[in-house]
Formats: sequence, structure tokens, C-alpha cells
Amino acid sequence: MAVGDRNIHIVFIAAVFCLCLLCGCDGYRRADKITDYELFLHNYTKYSDIYLPPDAPVGPGAENIEGFTALSEIGFEFGKSFDGGVAFVKTKSGKYLLNARGELKETKLDLSETQTYGTYYIAEENGLKGVRTVFGDEILPCAYSEIRIIGKTVLAENAERYEIYSCGVLTCAVPARENVSLISENYILAGDTLRDLYYNAQYACGRKYAAVPSEGKVTVELESGYVGYADIENMRLIGGEYAEASGFCEGTATARKPSGEWVVIDSLGNELFSSKAVKAGNSANGYRLYLKYNFYGAMDGEFNDITGAIFHTLRYEYVTGDCVIPRYGKGYAVYSLAERRYTGVEHEQIDYADGLFICRDGEKTIVRNGALKIIAECESAEMSENVLTIRKDGKYFYYIKS
Repeated sequence: MAVGDRNIHIVFIAAVFCLCLLCGCDGYRRADKITDYELFLHNYTKYSDIYLPPDAPVGPGAENIEGFTALSEIGFEFGKSFDGGVAFVKTKSGKYLLNARGELKETKLDLSETQTYGTYYIAEENGLKGVRTVFGDEILPCAYSEIRIIGKTVLAENAERYEIYSCGVLTCAVPARENVSLISENYILAGDTLRDLYYNAQYACGRKYAAVPSEGKVTVELESGYVGYADIENMRLIGGEYAEASGFCEGTATARKPSGEWVVIDSLGNELFSSKAVKAGNSANGYRLYLKYNFYGAMDGEFNDITGAIFHTLRYEYVTGDCVIPRYGKGYAVYSLAERRYTGVEHEQIDYADGLFICRDGEKTIVRNGALKIIAECESAEMSENVLTIRKDGKYFYYIKS
């Protein structure tokens, strides 16, 4: 090639490169304001380009919802809630994965009826199970009789052994006779012994773990047959001996002494509260629920009773925002702990998720924010991973918290 021709060739390549930068020839094109993003980047060779589905409605499709931004104006024919950073959606013409930036990636998988665990799901072939990702990657072949998944940890079982995988990497293999169960993303239970993913038995201060650690503390088995607390970082026992002990939450834990007395201890093991009649729960948002003679009530941060034991049944045995959701008539109501009163919000069903009250009456769903203001009315709604999924007029829309 002549020098002049080579120069022309270089100029042409540079021009094409600049055009690609402007037009998105990196394999991604805009679907509502799409930009490149990390979640799909490592898989980009396995999928066709991002694009706006041809059957997307022209003009606005998503409504304005206070405190949220629509991920897309597109109303999807089908949509699942976010799990592992993505949601599976369908249009009339195709199937896609939607991420929290409103970007779409076409997929050949139909995950409509598939139970996902983050980005993992259990695949089945010829009666055997394996693990794949929603991006189409194989984590484990279909060679196992049973699969259990928590986060990125997989317990795979066949006739001979259990295999533990973390992020697709084998951490240990255990003979099937050991009877292993997966109890968290970081721990397994083999027989009556809590072990890490490398099958190391877990001890603190020379005592076996009795439960999964929380906030740097763990309940341990004592020689007396009771349980105690151990500070893992400082490797010392705290508190006393207990017949029953819960994990730490917001710096405190609830335990029952052998005498039957309920206590709340701090991170140093100091008793902050004790009672034989009242079981005070862990703190949440400056309040804590208690149970007294099968009725619930609420305390403030100083263990002062602010409601009395007036709730027979609660939707959740913890504080939701600064409220509780007690059974009320044939449905549920919202009771404000800050105002010490029923708010007047009553529905057949009330769920709470990430600061939202999702209320249902028959076929109608009402979404309320933390101040109980109605921000959406639809057929169904679900809040997951900071994204609100609503179904309205048969279409699925996605909104991220602003």
C-alpha cells in the first residue's frame, strides 16, 4: 500500500471511530436516554444491541409519581419486579432485561414463570438441575438432584456429596452423609455445627456458633447448655447465660434468662431493660415493639411504653417507618407511633416496603408514601431494589426513587 493510500486509510478509520462514538456503535443504542453501563458490559458479546422495541407506544406512557422517576415511557406487556439489578420484561415483539438506568437488553430466555435468585435461576434438563444466569451464562451444569441458592452462594447436591459454590467457584465438597443445609450467603449448617463456605467450624472464644453473626456479635454455645454472646472482633464473651437469645439489631439484642426474665442488652453486654412479663424487641427508627400477655405495644428509645399493649395481631412484628400495621376489623390499619393514634388509613391488605405502603382493596391497589399520601393507583404494585413496579391498564411500568 502506498504512503498516500495508507494515510487515507488511517483518516477513514479515525472518521469511522468518531462516528461510532457519536452514534453508539459500541453495541448499545438509546432506549429512552440509554447510556452504557457496567451490569451488562461483561456480557455484551452474547446479546444483540439495545434498542427501542418497535411496538413501544408513541408519546408519554408512564405517569408522574411523586418521589420517583420513570425508567422508561414504555408500558410493557409483562414485567417482573427487580431482582439482582434487573427485571425481566416482555413486549409484543420480544423479551428483554431492564436495568435501573432504563436500559434494555434483548434475551432469548423466557423468565416469565421462572423463580430467580438475584441473577441466578435453577435450570432443569433430563430430571437433573443446574444453575444459570439470566444473561445466559452457565454457573453449574444440570448434574445435580437438588439446588439451593442464597445470593451468589449455591449448595448443589447429588447422591455422593454436597458441593458449595461462591460466585461460581467451588469452595468445598462434603460427603452426602453429613446432611448439609445452606442457611445464609456465608454459612452452612452441617449436622448441628455452623460452618463457613470452606467447611471450617465456626468458633468464638472457644465456643461454637449457635447462629449466624449480626453486627459483629454472635450467640455461642456455653458449657452449661445455655447460650451467650461473643464479640467476634474483640474475642470476648459479653452478657450472661441465656435460655434464648436473638441477634443484635441497631446495637441491642433481646434475650431470655434461665429464670424466665426477658432482658435487652447493649453491645457491651449491659442490661438496659428487664421484665418477666414484657418481651421488648430490637430497636428500629427510635422505637421498639414489645409483647405482653400475647398483645403487642410500642416503646420509645428509652423503654417508655407509648401505646399500651393494645394490638392483638400485627402485619409485621417490627416498626414500619414510624408506624405499625395492626389488624383492624376485616383488614389492616396504619397506627402512627409519632402521633400516638390511628391515621385513618384502612385497607383490606397493607404491605410495607422501602418506605412505601402498598395497600389493596379487591382488585385495586393504592401506593402511599411514608407520609401516607397517595402517589399511585393501579392494579398491582411491588417495591424492590429501590424500583417501584406498577401494573396499570394491563401494562407494566417501572419507577426508580428520585
